[in-house]
Amino acid sequence: MRYLLLMLLLILPAQAEPAKREKSRYQGGYEKRDFDLPVGWAKPSIAGVDIEKDAKVGFNLHLKTLNWVFDTSHLGDRTASVAGHSKAYGYVHLYVNGRKRNRLYGPDFYLKEIDLDPGVNKLEFVLATPQHGSWRVAGKRVVATASLTRP
Repeated sequence: MRYLLLMLLLILPAQAEPAKREKSRYQGGYEKRDFDLPVGWAKPSIAGVDIEKDAKVGFNLHLKTLNWVFDTSHLGDRTASVAGHSKAYGYVHLYVNGRKRNRLYGPDFYLKEIDLDPGVNKLEFVLATPQHGSWRVAGKRVVATASLTRP
């Protein structure tokens, strides 16, 4: 009996691979839609990023934006458009050293030290549409960068 069980265990892995799972829409498989800034709207920007060491660990970030509204009420709504709005709106994608780390739904954010590499880190902030794409001005994403050194 032991010999038969051992043979079954050796044979089972050699069978056909299980079907691959399709990427969940919650893991980045959702449709992304960029918006070009409509004519007549003031150009949105991130005017600055204040970074302070947290009292215990990590860093506190504060974004200063111009012509921009944090608004997640239409998040993921494929039918949302710029109609009825007078300035760019949505949330911000945060990238650390080229890797997407988080979504910022407001101007203040706590960044964990564990999300940073030792030494100098490049932070990139991208103004995002409710459809998870980017706001674009003259074909270019609206982006701001900052550097942060992790001791």
